[in-house]
Amino acid sequence: MTIRPHPDPATPDATWRDVPVVGFTVAAGIAVLFCLVWLLRDGLTTDYTWGLLLAPVLMGVAGVAVMVLWERLLARVPRLVATLVAAVALLAFVLVLAWWLVEVNAQTHLFTGSTFWLLAVAPVCAGLAWLAHRLLPAARRPVGEPPAALDDDAWARRLAGVLRLRKDLPDARVAEIVRDARARGAAAGRPLAQELGSPEAYAAGFQKDRVVAPRRQAWAVTALVVLILATRLPGVVAGERLSGWDVAYLLVAVVVLVWEWRDYRAAVRRARG
Repeated sequence: MTIRPHPDPATPDATWRDVPVVGFTVAAGIAVLFCLVWLLRDGLTTDYTWGLLLAPVLMGVAGVAVMVLWERLLARVPRLVATLVAAVALLAFVLVLAWWLVEVNAQTHLFTGSTFWLLAVAPVCAGLAWLAHRLLPAARRPVGEPPAALDDDAWARRLAGVLRLRKDLPDARVAEIVRDARARGAAAGRPLAQELGSPEAYAAGFQKDRVVAPRRQAWAVTALVVLILATRLPGVVAGERLSGWDVAYLLVAVVVLVWEWRDYRAAVRRARG
């Protein structure tokens, strides 16, 4: 199978422009889901607060912002560092949001009305996404130094970034490849750029790890399911009865969890041939 090279392997696909454009688009979809959930929970009428109206926007925009931050860090720092920074940013957002919901939003009641008014948030978000797309200039790809101008350290950093970004390789494997490249350059007595060519061309000789991404996703879903169970456990221990909605989303969470681990096992089998 021929793998076509990425047009700009060293540059992340995600840009900060995506935060409003993609974030508001995602928020529109979340608003529809909120309407369905609140119909099941509250029926045809519900109490509206700023938190309820803004939740789809905050979830969509903040979620995309964290993803953009993670991908852009991935090209520069080890995967573990990028993940920790993104996780800290997400945790900070969640804590601030939780404080606002408890201290400010809980005291605010805007009105009681039809649950279907939640659907009005979707076209507003879609309109904001379209407006951002029209008004914000297209992201410019940075012009990197030509490979011949890179010293060995800069060459190795760019190689590591490409391997993490395009090949989805773990940090240990990336470090091993970089060490091997440095050893080859040292043995030849020539700069890495002269001996091995561009970092992008050198990275193209390595296969993408098609197992690690499904494994990460499976563990992420596992952590999410554990978090869901942990939020419900105190109530169950205290004798509270689970509502039909609680049972439904727990079942859905378990089904998704099983599906993700099946995908991971399938990826392992494909990798083994």
